[in-house]
Amino acid sequence: MLVVVLVLIFGPSADNTTVSRDEIANETEEETFDDGGSAPQQQNFKILELADLAELVGPSVVQVDVTRPEGAGTGSGFVLDKRGTIVTNSHVIEDATGGRIVFADRTSVPITGYLGMWPRKDIALVRVECPPEKLHPLRLATSEPRRGERVAAFGSPLGLQQSVSEGIVSAVRESKELRTLSRIDVNARLIQTTAPISPGNSGGPLVDMKGLVVGVNTAGVRGENINFAVAVVEFPPLLLAKSETPSPLPASDPAARDKDSPPQAEDVASVREPQPGDARLASDLNMRIARGEPIPAGIKYSDLWRLHEHGALDMQAFPETWEKVQIWKRNSDGVSDEDAAQQINNASDNGERFPPGLPYRQQIKLHNAGVIDLKAFPDEYDRAVEWSKGKEGRPMLIEEPPAPEPTPEPQPPVPVTVTDPIPAPGG
Repeated sequence: MLVVVLVLIFGPSADNTTVSRDEIANETEEETFDDGGSAPQQQNFKILELADLAELVGPSVVQVDVTRPEGAGTGSGFVLDKRGTIVTNSHVIEDATGGRIVFADRTSVPITGYLGMWPRKDIALVRVECPPEKLHPLRLATSEPRRGERVAAFGSPLGLQQSVSEGIVSAVRESKELRTLSRIDVNARLIQTTAPISPGNSGGPLVDMKGLVVGVNTAGVRGENINFAVAVVEFPPLLLAKSETPSPLPASDPAARDKDSPPQAEDVASVREPQPGDARLASDLNMRIARGEPIPAGIKYSDLWRLHEHGALDMQAFPETWEKVQIWKRNSDGVSDEDAAQQINNASDNGERFPPGLPYRQQIKLHNAGVIDLKAFPDEYDRAVEWSKGKEGRPMLIEEPPAPEPTPEPQPPVPVTVTDPIPAPGG
């Protein structure tokens, strides 16, 4: 009787209380993240046991099956909102010509298109069309997890759907700390965790024990229990910049081009009119200006020029990139040799900097013809020399203009000595 009374008075221990998914859903459903607004405010959510956490998060985790020209691929993702927005890694859907989202109950729907793709963050948003009752959004954390905090990684490692692994947060790092790890090629805050992540986990959620998403699984170091997820604190500007209308696969984004790729030759006239995605790109770049951040590498010069021309972006806020855009435009429009030579010689005579936008091939041609002296601009001369090395499969180092033939100096006439002829014998 005494034991029964104590239980009735004090109730079961809070640490041993199990929570059903329905109870959790009733408690948290109103806090579902809405990508049309800001992230929800944090509350003191319950700390869950791993089994309860898996029950809560599992229906929100999806498998992302894609097809590419070279074959099929599998990744993971999670539901962000009731409109059918799915979060995954950009490397999961990059170059995919089609794909399907597989839910926890093994049913699947085709990917309608993508709403945004940010390879430098390794984040992508895709859209699916399905009944709202199939969509169970997860909440996003609004702050980074603490070092030592318990977390769990969800996804489909090696295609094994609805897997969960547990670990702790080892550290929260800047991507520049990981430059020696070739697989980690992002520019984002990264959560280092001991929760194992394998191929196929990419794009799945890393959640804390309250069920809040703190990161998006992106990579692991093979042979070591060192794994990384992109922190969701990177999300707010991406969600503001995403499109509301899905674009068809294959997914492509200005930032998806390799950062070292040369600008592509394009017809300037074809890029004068507004293009799909301009608003999203302009929004992202203007936010970078406001934060004092540099422009990301790899965006097409034609897109930057068009946004500047239409007044959607002030490219002069990025002077170095703006100069390269001008170079691209002049290469596309063409500058006559006469105009180029006049600009260079005027700059040399007036002690001004080298005029931007003149292609190296033209500079070398004019220099080798003796029309300009490129050495009057040492830095530009060195860059032109570097550019010319190895072009067209052979060295094309700048040649010096041929020196004029020296005019021989007049020589005094050679004196001629007249001698008497030798008399003939017997003469």
